[in-house]
Amino acid sequence: MSAPSERCPICSKNVFSNKIDEHVNVCLDGGDATQIGVVPQASNPGGNPGNGGMDIDDADLDAIRRLQYQEDSIAEKRQKEAEENERLFQEWLKQEALEEERRKQAVKEQAETDFVCPKCKEGKNFEQLSFLEACGHFACKPCLKNFALEKIQAVKCSELICWDAGCGRPIGLTDLKPFLSEAEITLFQENSVKEVVSSNPDQFTECPQCKTVIERVAEIKNSSPAQNHNVVGLDGKQVSAEALKHRDQHRLRCRDCQTEFCAACRKEPYHLGFTCDTFNTYERARKCRFCGVQLHSKSNQAPQKGWAPALQDCCTSADCTSRRSIACPRTLACGHFCGGCNFDDKYNCHPPCMHEDCVAKAAKEGKQVEAGSEYCAICYCEGLEQAPCVVLECGHTYHFECVKKKIDSKWSGAMITFGFLDCPLCKAAINHASLRDALRPHLALLADVKDKAAKRLKTINLDEVKELKDKTSPYFNNQEKYAMARFCYYPCFKCSKPYFGGMRECNAEQRAAEFNPSELVCGSCASAGSEKGNCAKHGSDYIEYKCKFCCNTAAWFCWGNTHFCEDCHKVAAEVARKPVKDLPACKCNVPHPPNGQEYCLGCSVCRFDQD
Repeated sequence: MSAPSERCPICSKNVFSNKIDEHVNVCLDGGDATQIGVVPQASNPGGNPGNGGMDIDDADLDAIRRLQYQEDSIAEKRQKEAEENERLFQEWLKQEALEEERRKQAVKEQAETDFVCPKCKEGKNFEQLSFLEACGHFACKPCLKNFALEKIQAVKCSELICWDAGCGRPIGLTDLKPFLSEAEITLFQENSVKEVVSSNPDQFTECPQCKTVIERVAEIKNSSPAQNHNVVGLDGKQVSAEALKHRDQHRLRCRDCQTEFCAACRKEPYHLGFTCDTFNTYERARKCRFCGVQLHSKSNQAPQKGWAPALQDCCTSADCTSRRSIACPRTLACGHFCGGCNFDDKYNCHPPCMHEDCVAKAAKEGKQVEAGSEYCAICYCEGLEQAPCVVLECGHTYHFECVKKKIDSKWSGAMITFGFLDCPLCKAAINHASLRDALRPHLALLADVKDKAAKRLKTINLDEVKELKDKTSPYFNNQEKYAMARFCYYPCFKCSKPYFGGMRECNAEQRAAEFNPSELVCGSCASAGSEKGNCAKHGSDYIEYKCKFCCNTAAWFCWGNTHFCEDCHKVAAEVARKPVKDLPACKCNVPHPPNGQEYCLGCSVCRFDQD
């Protein structure tokens, strides 16, 4: 009798039919399949074709069956063992859950019957107890809360420990959260930090502004003797060796809020040039109101006779005496000196008191007042209290002389721009009664440029562009703003009037600040005496020249005889040397001589009307 077998297509071994699939899969995976259903070798070479050419006698078949039975028995046994293990594990989990429940119940019953609070000496039930995580002891909730608040308010958070005999484990924030308010929890956190800082003053300190804890390190000298030689203190004098050592030990800067302060006396900003003791002396001494230098009556005290008390403390430096001459002489009702100018009475525009005490008081009342210690946002080198100030109509405060200088300096490049008329902080128009005379000519120029830009916009049919109709556009229904953004205007060196010099998209606004003002000449002045130098209808305001080297409108008049557009002017020397044949061909369809020759376009308004 023979069992059916098949030949494995992978290893060519004879395999029992009931094991062929498993054998082939192992062969395909590259494993050892010699022990999986391989038919033992027989001596009969003829074999049975149905058994892979081999015949198996009854003894071999019995051996195979016994082997198969053993394998099946082992698999069944393993299955039963796994099921039994799972059953035992589940039973163990149930027993553990029951045991935990019994333990909790026992603890509860014991607490309800036996627990007496060691603080109030009263018996407590389970609902009146709090479980301490760190040690597992119970504490009476009312006593725990009172104990915690007592230690928190006394800044002794480290003494918040379990009072059970022999325990002493810490009572943590998790234990306190259930019965402390958010404010009390915040106080606990702050006082915990404060206790650490106060108990380790040589290792930690606290930022006086944002309360960030800062670790102090050993003295670090990060500057060379040569650099120290040039260090100047608050009094304008060279810093002494003692003051430099104090700086290296105690000057700190908070990484979070950038506050610079003294770790020893907590003063901010740090008193550079002084130790804490010498700075206290300096603070009590008389100082120049403007630069802060310590005054000595015989050496650096400016004359006091004839000056109001608010202006008597002034040194002899030229800057300070100049500032005193325009400073307001008033003493305010609060007792502090006015930080404004001597014309404030005339215009009734005294600034609010900028002393730190009055600024803090105003803040509590919901008012925003700039402190005298804040830097002027124009010069960024001195505090507001160091020079007479004005408060602009927009509410921002600056040194009067800084605002005046900003206005008088006008724009920086060749093209006319009006950013100098805006507040540096909010971009509102600068406006103050004392500045009206300085602003008047610039506001007239602004009105003139706006008028010419608006007329040109209509002349060249740009007053109906989509930007003016789009509600999402910054130019929606604002032709004046759109015109100012599109056109470039320059000041004529001869007549001082603004003239059109091209479109902004031609990069005219990116012109470098260095330029020769005499090369900016309007078409009217450049064409004076010629037949196109004046328009019978529109006068000379709209006379324009073509660039000598291309078809663009000229903006520059150089060398007394040559007109350039913005692009050609950037490479004036190079383009002027080009042969006429190498200049760009005309693409404007406007009749004019070949490029390379000067040509006056005449009145631009009339030209566009004809087009």
